[in-house]
Amino acid sequence: MGQKRAGRPDTTSIAEVGAASVQRRAPLLSFIVLLYLTLVFAPLGFAFLHGAIHARSPVDTLASSLGMVAFAALLVDFLFSGRTRWISDRIGVRRTLRIHRWVAYAIISCIALHPFLYTAPDGVSWPWFNANDPTLILGNWSLFTGLAAWILTAGIILIAVDHRKLPGSYRAWRLMHAGSALLLGTLIAVHAISADGYSGQTGLAVYWILLLCVGLLILIEMFLVQPWRRRLALRRKHEHPSCSGNRPT
Repeated sequence: MGQKRAGRPDTTSIAEVGAASVQRRAPLLSFIVLLYLTLVFAPLGFAFLHGAIHARSPVDTLASSLGMVAFAALLVDFLFSGRTRWISDRIGVRRTLRIHRWVAYAIISCIALHPFLYTAPDGVSWPWFNANDPTLILGNWSLFTGLAAWILTAGIILIAVDHRKLPGSYRAWRLMHAGSALLLGTLIAVHAISADGYSGQTGLAVYWILLLCVGLLILIEMFLVQPWRRRLALRRKHEHPSCSGNRPT
């Protein structure tokens, strides 16, 4: 009577193992979230240390804050694409991708609102501006890259939502999605640094460049280094079959 039937899993043990796994991951997940928030809101700290820009309204400050937070989140979100193993192996791929998607929703909202909150530069009468006070200098580069980034964001959203309907392999879509995100980050970096605002200051400009370089390194590791390691491991397995446990008799 006290023996368990063969072949029936011990549900109590499975539940205990699952609870223990969640408890082990909770501190790490909390640390990752804290680090994430620190990196995302660090640009506001740089802007605060620099001091307020002269003659800037609170609405303009809010617009700049949304833009800086969204840009930082975009660059940090490269870590949560699901293929950064030192994160996904620790907190789980599903949880990593869930964070990636929810952060993407927040980025989209901030980018969508960002240009429509600014007051108008002198001589410009675009419909989304609400004043004629020149508080932000928009040169050709900052204006072009900002508009291109805004349009590219919409394209990335549409492709991400319906990517299963696109022709080609899933890997090809991932490569296009990641490349588009890197291009978007580059456009926003040029836009932010050349717009003569907070991001034009040395400290924040260096921060943007460093995050962009980290994102590039992550993509190189994902699409070049990891496939190369898999091919190398497969080649070694074929060359040395005894290493895989199939020893000749």
